[in-house]
Amino acid sequence: MSIEAMLDAAKTGNVKAQMTLGVCYDIGKHVDRDLEQAAYWYRQAAEQGFAPAQFNLAEMLREGAGVQQSASEAFHWYEKAAIQGNGKAMYNVAMMYVSAEGVEANNLMAYAWLSVARGTDAESVEQALAIVAKGIGSQTEDGDRIADDLRKKIAIHTS
Repeated sequence: MSIEAMLDAAKTGNVKAQMTLGVCYDIGKHVDRDLEQAAYWYRQAAEQGFAPAQFNLAEMLREGAGVQQSASEAFHWYEKAAIQGNGKAMYNVAMMYVSAEGVEANNLMAYAWLSVARGTDAESVEQALAIVAKGIGSQTEDGDRIADDLRKKIAIHTS
């Protein structure tokens, strides 16, 4: 599909075309690299609930790439992608809870999200989970209950 055809499809609300345009502008493939345009197209698809675009938009917001940096808005979009089963977003949500980046520090929520992220494509989950579990001590049972609730929420969004 040509860039022109993709642009036409994106303008009519096609989330895959919007996401693809976002990637094209993000990396400069078939177009000049333009991070503002990348963020624009990721946002168009993200607002329609497309998890890969939500994740990419969160990455841009966290770094301030093509948009004004906003940890709280990045957290918002990571969480939306995480609820749809995106493992890397789950990991990032957890790490943002640990570091109080864009959200109030909450190691119990970090533990829960890391528990849910186990077995996904997210890297370093086991190591991070062990560290956070040590930090919350006897509260791991509470974290496991929260993780079960999150899994139910994710199941609703992915079915």
